[in-house]
Amino acid sequence: MGSNWRLDHIVISVRNLADATADYERLGFTVVRGGTHPGGWTHNALIGLPDGTYLELLAPTDVRFLQDADALSARNFLFALAPGEGAAGLALAADDLNTAVAAMQGRGLVIDPPRPGGRTRHDGVRLEWRIAMQERATLPFYIQDVTPRSLRVPMEPAMVRHANQVSGMTKVVIRTADAERWTRHFTIIMGEQPIAGEWHCGVSALRIAADPQVLGTPQIEVVLRSRQPAACAFDPARTHGAALRVTE
Repeated sequence: MGSNWRLDHIVISVRNLADATADYERLGFTVVRGGTHPGGWTHNALIGLPDGTYLELLAPTDVRFLQDADALSARNFLFALAPGEGAAGLALAADDLNTAVAAMQGRGLVIDPPRPGGRTRHDGVRLEWRIAMQERATLPFYIQDVTPRSLRVPMEPAMVRHANQVSGMTKVVIRTADAERWTRHFTIIMGEQPIAGEWHCGVSALRIAADPQVLGTPQIEVVLRSRQPAACAFDPARTHGAALRVTE
């Protein structure tokens, strides 16, 4: 087998966390308070899904940080938020990040070694994980929990029950004008060719789609599963630029 990656979560960049939380609640999602990351640059809220994946709403704690060169150069995710709102990152999880990173390096990927990460929840609980990135790229980045994942990801029944009946993340589609380049990139990451155009990453799938209208940075499209897809007309103004669509 090639890949042992699991699709962990999608990062959605928002300017104001309170506004984004209210908008996603209006779309029928249950949004759970997250916490503040080290350094105090960013904070988040989480939309946990019953299949174990989740959407992360990530915002600067002060929007002025996005115009501050010193803040943007610090070791945080502000660089990914600076271009604007929308789906900004894709996290893949592994049980042994050292081995996974070494395998990617062996296949020619230039990637930094894993480093400590974490945040403090609003209730004071400290979460820790290890993270690896290719320079400052977030498509994708890589994570391994140190503290139990159940502390990081809300999975209590009430926290993953949504009025819009969304129950999971079917797949993530990477839309790009240079599909050949990104297919090569993810083949190196996964350690195998896609099967029928897709890689299986835990409960979700990952696909590269050619789209000549998406120049430069690829667009992340998230395909969600719902028992009531007709109730899930996701207005991009409410999703803060994130491309979400639903299947049964």
